[in-house]
Amino acid sequence: IIYNTIVFRNNLFNEDDSKILITKPIDPIVNVFSKIIFTYVRNIFRNLLLATPILIVFGFANKVPPRFYLLMVLYPVFISLFECGVSCLLVLIYQPLYKFLKKHYIIQSLVSIFIILGLCLGYSYVLNLFLLLVQNNSIQTIFTTSTIESFSKVASYLIPIKFYMNAIQGQYIGILMTFIVGIAAVT
Repeated sequence: IIYNTIVFRNNLFNEDDSKILITKPIDPIVNVFSKIIFTYVRNIFRNLLLATPILIVFGFANKVPPRFYLLMVLYPVFISLFECGVSCLLVLIYQPLYKFLKKHYIIQSLVSIFIILGLCLGYSYVLNLFLLLVQNNSIQTIFTTSTIESFSKVASYLIPIKFYMNAIQGQYIGILMTFIVGIAAVT
């Protein structure tokens, strides 16, 4: 969604595009809707390329009925609709912030430093917590037998990890590669 917001802002507020279209008799609302539709169609192809191989391998591994594959085709359409809708809302917040930070280099630098420091402090906290557990030999409190059993039960539902790994190991690599090459050729 963050990536879509950045791409949508670049498409919507493209200054070169505005300079070209200012001389043409195109309604600004039509221009905005054409950019939304362009972003939506582009997201459909991207989601088709990324999600469909995972869902195909999931279907083969679990021997799902044929209606799953019919509904699988609709997945990129609906998830792209959600992503574009959220991105359209977020771009309204992102554009004024982008323009403000672009004008004020000192504030831009300070925001960047605070973001980097916040991420480093968060990583340091998690790493120190894990090291403290390892040093005190209390790692068993996290990885108990019941926790590991719960992870193994949940792992069957982690589609990107489990089924992509089966495909990479060779069970469904032919189907997966054929589909990826076909979608890449189309896009």
